[in-house]
Amino acid sequence: MSVKLKRKEVVYCEINEKYILNVNGKEVIAFHYTKQDPEFDCYEGDYEIIDKEKLTEEEQDEVMDFIMEGI
Repeated sequence: MSVKLKRKEVVYCEINEKYILNVNGKEVIAFHYTKQDPEFDCYEGDYEIIDKEKLTEEEQDEVMDFIMEGI
């Protein structure tokens, strides 16, 4: 009798990037978090701007666009 065993491996990829940005003379820190689960072809992404009250809504959108372009 022969028994063959297969081992299933699930690999997750998590990345947390830190950006120090100068937006119109205002320095802010932003983080971009990405999580990938290739088994289920599932991706999550989120970003956070520290001290975002320093920025206008338009500047916040520009920061988000900059971060998301790097994906």
